[in-house]
Amino acid sequence: MALRIDELDPTTATRLAKLGVERSVRVGSWLFHDGELANRVFLITDGVFKIVKTDVTGRETLLRLAGPGTLTGEVSVLDNGARSAGVTAVTAGRVRTFLASDFLQLCRDESDLSLAIARMLSRRLRDLSDFVSASPGAQARVARRLLEIADAQVVGSVPLGVEFGLPLSQQELADWAGVSRAAVVKALRSFREDNIVSIERSRFTVYDLEGLQRAAR
Repeated sequence: MALRIDELDPTTATRLAKLGVERSVRVGSWLFHDGELANRVFLITDGVFKIVKTDVTGRETLLRLAGPGTLTGEVSVLDNGARSAGVTAVTAGRVRTFLASDFLQLCRDESDLSLAIARMLSRRLRDLSDFVSASPGAQARVARRLLEIADAQVVGSVPLGVEFGLPLSQQELADWAGVSRAAVVKALRSFREDNIVSIERSRFTVYDLEGLQRAAR
């Protein structure tokens, strides 16, 4: 769950989009690593990025995805602390980079930006609480992740019949959903049989958004 620029007042969004400089990012490039000083904020303008937590053994745990029109790195700059996670490019893309000081000044100037951050953090906390308390089954967990993958690649509602990149392996999807790889294979097969989604290699298409949302519940 990331802060999207389309949630902001148009004036604020325009000011934000003009901050800093834009640059290209290659697949596998890191915007920042877990533990680094938080001195930059990034606006993703193209591509899909994953936010990961790295443990002491070097194992990465996928926390969420972020796509075009979303901010990343903004939370850590609020308390001038270290990064709580790292961000790396799953696909080639472009980002706009600006100083933490410029972002914080914009938060002071534009109250809707500060409110949007508070709402985003509230959503993350609520979603985490619901996920833990409801203890959803494997199929629901996989459905939720598919919805997040699609959401990371569009601005606005997820369109039907449009192909999306599947930027994760089945094992990565399983780790992210907290289920086994076999459970992922079973869930994807069920979704295909019910004509909810179709999956071919590294692409998938949503045909029944309501069906996928029901499965996620």
